[in-house]
Amino acid sequence: IENMRREEPLSFFNEWGIDTVNSILEVKSVDRVELIATGGIQNSLHIAKAIGLGASAVGMSGKLLKILMEQNTSATVEYIRKLHTELKKIAVALNANHILDLQKKPMIIQGSVKDWCQLRRIPIETLANRNDPIS
Repeated sequence: IENMRREEPLSFFNEWGIDTVNSILEVKSVDRVELIATGGIQNSLHIAKAIGLGASAVGMSGKLLKILMEQNTSATVEYIRKLHTELKKIAVALNANHILDLQKKPMIIQGSVKDWCQLRRIPIETLANRNDPIS
């Protein structure tokens, strides 16, 4: 993300750092702290996934500031309302009465995130076997 802010990108930053999903899983594997997920959150599905993985809240300043700068305050407020509506739909689809109830729903970790977790010995089986059924 840093290269997107630079006039002259530095290619070595392209694969630098830990992405948001892996960061959440890293922190939650060692501590039960309240966690705010930030970095790369762009839409309601990203929010729901971050909450489901254990974040208590999310920050998405980049996306909101982009809308504000390219459009206006009204468009930014409308986008936030859209996120809220979509999150309600996601919660209903997963039989969650409250957004934080997503933390009780089973989640299957796949692909490169699964590979990361296996190498780091982060126990993701507990996410897949949470016992609050979706239906």
